[in-house]
Parts: sequence; structure tokens; C-alpha cells
Amino acid sequence: MAFLVILTGLFVLYALINYTRPRTYLGDQVLKDLRGLLTRLKDHAYLLKAGGETNEVALLVAVFGVGALSTDTFPFVRKIFPNYGSSCGGGCGGCGS
Repeated sequence: MAFLVILTGLFVLYALINYTRPRTYLGDQVLKDLRGLLTRLKDHAYLLKAGGETNEVALLVAVFGVGALSTDTFPFVRKIFPNYGSSCGGGCGGCGS
């Protein structure tokens, strides 16, 4: 019985060490490249229209986060995230970016 408890503890420790990282090194590099490629899209985010006409909104949110959306065009962002823009200003792409 004690063997199973120790084995379970070791597995939990292994899982915590290996699966708590947000991304791998390669994932960080891909995200960095995408941010570089899509900087112009972020700069022109205020021109995007709601309604799903293009996939640019999904791409912008996937790479830069919800903070890159204009709350004038997408007012639901303030309803979903009430503290949106309170600490870093609107459209900054997240306070940690």
C-alpha cells in the first residue's frame, strides 16, 4: 500500500514539473515570430469589423490576446472582462506583453 502512495506522489510530482510550463521553447519562438509578422494587423485592429467576415480577429486574439481588440467595435469584451483596460490601457495586448 505504501508503495502505491509513493508511486502516486512521484507521478504527481512528475506531472507538475512537466505540464505546468505554459509553452515549450519552440512554442515561444513561434509566438515571437507570429507577433513580428502580425504587428501591422495589431496596429490596424481598429479597422477590423465584427461579424466574422474574416479570420483576422481570431488570429489577432490568438497571438496578442483579447486586449488587442477595439472595445468600440467589440463592446462584448468589456462585458466578458470587466477589468479590461483598467491597469494597462486599452489595446495593449495584455499587461505582460
